[in-house]
This record gives sequence, structure tokens and C-alpha cells, in this order.
Amino acid sequence: MELSDFLAALRRFWKSCLVVVCLAALAGLALALTLEKQYTASTKVYLTLMQGNSGSELASGANYAQTQVESFVEVATTPMVLDPAAEKLGREGVTPALLSSSVNVSVPTRTSIIVVSATRPDPQSAADFANTVADSLTDAVDTLSPRTNDGARLVSASVIAPAVPPGSHSFPSMRNFLAIGLLAGVLIAVGQALLRALLDKRIRSETQVEALTDTPIMGRIGFDAQLKGAERPVSVTGVTAEDYRRLRTNLQFVSVSEEDRGKSLVVTSAQPGEGKTAIAINLATVLAEAGESVLLIDGDLRRPRVARYLGLESTVGLTTVLIGWASPGDALQPSRVPNLTVMPSGVIPPNPSELLASRAMKQLIDSATRHFDYTIVDCAPLLPVTDAAILSRQTDGALLVADMQRATSHHMRFCLDEIERANGSALGLVLNKLRSGTAGAAGFHYYGEEYSSSGSAKTSGSRVARS
Repeated sequence: MELSDFLAALRRFWKSCLVVVCLAALAGLALALTLEKQYTASTKVYLTLMQGNSGSELASGANYAQTQVESFVEVATTPMVLDPAAEKLGREGVTPALLSSSVNVSVPTRTSIIVVSATRPDPQSAADFANTVADSLTDAVDTLSPRTNDGARLVSASVIAPAVPPGSHSFPSMRNFLAIGLLAGVLIAVGQALLRALLDKRIRSETQVEALTDTPIMGRIGFDAQLKGAERPVSVTGVTAEDYRRLRTNLQFVSVSEEDRGKSLVVTSAQPGEGKTAIAINLATVLAEAGESVLLIDGDLRRPRVARYLGLESTVGLTTVLIGWASPGDALQPSRVPNLTVMPSGVIPPNPSELLASRAMKQLIDSATRHFDYTIVDCAPLLPVTDAAILSRQTDGALLVADMQRATSHHMRFCLDEIERANGSALGLVLNKLRSGTAGAAGFHYYGEEYSSSGSAKTSGSRVARS
């Protein structure tokens, strides 16, 4: 993962990162509040040279005090010190082992001072432990210290700062636990963001699409939150119309094998609700407005919507033509857009795939390309059924609509492979619902498959692409 991918992951999941950091900090504070408080009291024991009768004795004592102070630190945690201290305390449960686990002995750098610290749940108990062990240590130093010729102790120990009950606890530290919580939160937040980025197969940008496939991007349709959750077409103007004009322009550059026939294509998607029907309707509209003769066929024989969106009758349509109950001319209906003719789906059949793969469907497409400049077939999504893959072989190819809010690399790759396995052709991709700021989508708006409930038949047609 490159640095740009790392930063992109943090930008995408910054909200969850913030939540994780806050929760970790709160957990640190909560832990600090629930742990048993510990109090630490300290006393200081000073090793000093007793006066001697000669310079050699003075030098010997000073040297001994400096070089043997570490040894006295070790002595402080031996039974020689702890056993008398436990006996002197005379409290139930106080043993040399408890004193050993409660007391810490250290020496500040380059000093002859021994610091005896005791940590206990009770302030007074901490002070008593430290003072008792320090007193016992002074007795041990007196016993172990060498004597001068006249019997005097060469080195002695004395308590210079007795321990007093502390006024505040030493553990847990709210500041330290908060810092640890924040640090742990940052590490966990970054980790979960990177893990989610690695596991998230959703397509977020054109860069990901270009890395996934060589199939060209034919169109980019922006996102408009105001149209979310609607059921019928509404008037779409401004830069949204420009999105479809760009798609129309790109499509006009797609060549076909025969110059004396029109172009035919199927519009599909990976899943329902990605906007394929809206793309098909609006593409047909802008092509018709450009003076092209267009036939829009509702080939989604499972959930047909074209006739309902355009306010047309759907009883007679594609299925009645394919089974021979009606001629193609009987199933065609004019729309409110000049040059745009619509063939609804007809009655939903029990065998859609067989009808779409039939010779009658191939003959219908061939006939339509001789009479129209463009034949556009709206078809069912590719993940649940193979209808669109079959039609991609019957037509010049397929336009695959990808909802950039939900499309995944796995689904896109599957759909393209499905078309290839059917010996069809993928003309290109249409990236739908591109948010502002996404590569190639700045300033765009979305006209999705779910529409505003206030629309009617007259809202389709030329108003869709008029700016």
C-alpha cells in the first residue's frame, strides 16, 4: 500500500477513526477510575562516614560508603532487614514476602542516599512500611559496617527524611492512562481503517476502474441527493443534461461492422437499482434530440419499467412480438420526444432468457437497425440473470452501468467476464452517481433509477436533456 492509499483510507474512514480514538481514550479513563488506588510513601537513608583517628581511616570510610552503597540496597530486601521489619510492624498478614513486594529500594545517581519507597492501598500503611524498613536497614548497616581499631563503626546509616502519609494516590495516573488510551486508539483506528480499505471492494474512483479493466469509460453521471428515493422521472437540466450529452458524443464514436445499418446496444448493470433504466431513457432522449432516430426497447422482461416511467401502455410489446402474436409495428409507440419510438416489454413471460436468445429476437434487432439510427435495449441486471449477456451478442455490445456508491470490483469483473463468456462485446462503462470531488465528476449531478414521486409522462422526453 502506497502513501496515497494510506491517506485515502484515513480520509474515507475518518469518522470511524475518530470514534475509535474517543472510545479508547474513554476506556483508559474508565480503567483508571475502576482500578484500586495505590499510595506511595518514601523515606531517605543517608550513609555517612564516622570520624576516625587518622587520615587513612577517613579515606577508607569515604571510599567504603561510595563503593558499597549498592550492596546495602541489596541488603534492604533480604531477610536480615525484612524479617525484623515485619515483626516490628506487628500487623496481621504483614509478612516479609508482603514487604518485599510492597517496598522498592533505589539509589539516586552519584549519591550515598538510599531511597526506600513503599506502595500500599492505604496512605498510612505506605508510610509505616517505608519507615519500618528504613529503620531496619539502619540497624543492618550498623551490624555489617566494619569497625575501626578502637571498635567504632566506620560507616553508619541514618534516616534523614522520614516518610509521611501521601495526600494523593500514585496509581493509577489519570493523565498516563488517558495518554495510553489515546495512543492505543490511534493505532487501532489506523489499523481498522487500513483493514477496511483492504477488505472493501467497492469502487470509489475512476482510477480504480481504469486499473480493473481496459473497457473504456463512456459516460459519467453525477450524484444528486435530491433525487434519492423517488419513483418517477423529473425534469433534469443544467450540468446533468451535459452528462448525457457527453455520453451521447462518446457513443457516436463507437463504430459498427456495417455502415448501412444503425447502432444497437444493450444497457445493463450488475445489480438492480444502479440506474440502468434512467440511463437508457435519458440516452435515448438526448440522441433523439440530436436528430437521430431512436428505438428504445424495454428488454427487462423480469422488472420492466420503461413504459411506466414514460406513461405508456405495456400490454403489447416485445414479448408479444417474439412469440408471434403481434408484428413489430403493432408494438411500437411514439413518445413525447420527436424521433424517439418506444417498444414496451409486453406481458412478463415465464422464460425471458429463452425469448431473448431466440432467432426472433435477433431478427427484431436486425430489422430495428435497418430502420433506426440507434436501437437501445434496457435489460435486466447481470448478477441475477444472463439476459444482458445474451443480448450483448445479439447487438453491437453492452453499456454496463456502475453505481459508484455500491459497485464493487468483484461485481464489475464478473459482469465483464459474463459478457465475454457469452461471446458478446462490452462497448463501455457508465459511472453513475459520481459524487462531487470524485475524479471526473466535479460539478455533476445524478439522475438515478429511483425518481421523484411528483413526475408524470410529460416529464420524460426533451425536458430531460434541456439545459
